[in-house]
Amino acid sequence: MLTVPQAMEKFKQAKVPQNEEVLRRWLRKGKIEGAVIHSKKEGWLIPEDSIKELIDEKKKNLQAKNKYQKTYNNGYQQAMSDFRASMRKWIVFGYEKSGSIKRSEFRQIAPVSSDKYFKFVDQHYFARGVAKPRQSTDYFYSEGFFCYPIGSIVIDIHEAPYSEIYEEEEKNLHLDTLAILMLSEYFRIYYLECCK
Repeated sequence: MLTVPQAMEKFKQAKVPQNEEVLRRWLRKGKIEGAVIHSKKEGWLIPEDSIKELIDEKKKNLQAKNKYQKTYNNGYQQAMSDFRASMRKWIVFGYEKSGSIKRSEFRQIAPVSSDKYFKFVDQHYFARGVAKPRQSTDYFYSEGFFCYPIGSIVIDIHEAPYSEIYEEEEKNLHLDTLAILMLSEYFRIYYLECCK
């Protein structure tokens, strides 16, 4: 049988961190099998096998935690590496693809077709910063992002609801049409929020 200080020494020898107050709390709550207290003077007596089991359990938990941490760190490093490569590519080579959106095509393709909606889109996009609505605007596409310089709109095709449109339509549509659909969905959401 071990006293609390002797048990703590066993943890120290096994290089397993343990808080003495936590150990005493477990003893009071009866969480350590076979531990007894005969008198306050003598203190707790703990079976050596119970301490060995606790040490083994702690070691397993530490190994699992270290494995998780290592995997997390590796994933994080890989993500940062991928991000840096993408940023380098954007800075050096620019966007993968670009195109233009004609206002007339936007009006034909947009799933919402009401004058109120089109006025809203003109106000917030085609006529933004100018007296008369532009007849066409540019967009850029790279690494799963549609970027619209007017209004600084950036749409991630992996986010809902854009991902649903992209997955459903990607194979059949030209990139210009997809750019219009993404922009139209952006404004549909924005329009509904503003009209609440």
